[in-house]
Amino acid sequence: MARTPRRNRPFAKPIVLRDGKTLASLAEAAAFLNTLRREEITAPLYYAGALLSKAIEGGRAGDAETARLELIRAFRAEGWL
Repeated sequence: MARTPRRNRPFAKPIVLRDGKTLASLAEAAAFLNTLRREEITAPLYYAGALLSKAIEGGRAGDAETARLELIRAFRAEGWL
């Protein structure tokens, strides 16, 4: 059976932002973070991005879930959830 590329690993549950945008995979979350300007990156978003990179590089499902939970915390801090 073909292995799912780590970058395309889906989240256990998608993240739905207040504006209706849905982030359902590591790739979608990374693409979203890459659209932010440097001034918009806060410490929580930076940390979530670091965990997201670790999940993409490591490929473990547990890393993806940890990144998803940290993204949720960061998005709540920003008022995006």
